[in-house]
Amino acid sequence: MTRLNQYNINLNGVDYHIIDEGAGEPVLLLHGFPDSAKLWERMIPLLTARGYRVIAPDLRGYGETEVLEHVEDYKLELSAKDLFDLLTALDIQKVKIIGHDWGAILGWYFSAHYPTVVENYVALSVGHPKSYFRRGTIKQLFKGSYVGLFLQKGIAEKVFSMGNYFVLRKMASESDRLKRQWLHDMTRSGRLTAGFNWYRANFNGTMMRTPDVKVPVLGIIGENDPALTKEQMINSSYYVNQPFSCKIIKQQGHWLPVTCPEQLVDIIEDFHQSYKQ
Repeated sequence: MTRLNQYNINLNGVDYHIIDEGAGEPVLLLHGFPDSAKLWERMIPLLTARGYRVIAPDLRGYGETEVLEHVEDYKLELSAKDLFDLLTALDIQKVKIIGHDWGAILGWYFSAHYPTVVENYVALSVGHPKSYFRRGTIKQLFKGSYVGLFLQKGIAEKVFSMGNYFVLRKMASESDRLKRQWLHDMTRSGRLTAGFNWYRANFNGTMMRTPDVKVPVLGIIGENDPALTKEQMINSSYYVNQPFSCKIIKQQGHWLPVTCPEQLVDIIEDFHQSYKQ
C-alpha cells in the first residue's frame, strides 16, 4: 500500500490500526467484507487533494486490527461505540462518513445512533438494513442467498479455503488489486472467521432494528452489482428523515472504490458541496 500516515490506537480494549491522512474536513471511511482500509487506497489521495482529512480504520478483525475471539465481539453496536470513541480521541465533533459493504451497514447504524456527530453519510452498495430486507424485491433474496453459507461456522471457512482460496479469487474478478489484498489479509490465522463473524453477530435481528437516519444521505450503487439490487438502495429513502438521493453508476459492479474511484469521488464531492453553508 502507498505509504500513508498510520498508527495504532486502543478503543474499548481492541487494538485498532488507523490510516489518518491529510488535513481539513474529516471524512471517516468504513470498509466491508473481505476488505481492510486498503480498499480505499486509490480514493485517499483523491480525497486529500480536495482538502479532506481521511480517517480509515481496519475494522474489528480485519487488516492489522485485532482479531477477537467471540462472535458477539462483532456486533454493530460495539463497532459503532469504537468509532464514536475514535472521533472523541481525535477531538472531532462532526464527521462525514463513507461506508462500503459491511462498512455501509455500520455507517447506517452509526448515523442512526450518533446523529449529532454525523454531518452527512454516503452509503456505497448497501442500502438501509430495513430496505435490504423489506424493499429489495424478491431478487434480493436470491442475490443474498450466499449469506446462508457465511452463517455456518466452520463450513464457510472450509469452503473459502478450498482450492487455494478459489472462492476469494473468484470474488476478486473485478480487480487483481483486490485479489492480492484479500489473499494477503484473509489467509492469515483467524481473519476469515473474523470476517464471517460480522454476519453471524448481526444477521439475527440486529440489522433490522437499525432506526431511521436523521442526516442527509447519498446512496451509490453499481448497476451490475452481483450481490445487491438497485431497489434496496433506492428504497432506503423510506428510512431517511432528511434529504436522500441515489446514484447508479453504469457498467460497474460491487467494489466501486477500486474500480471507479475518480468517478466516485466526483459524485461524493458534488453531494458534499450541496450541503455547504
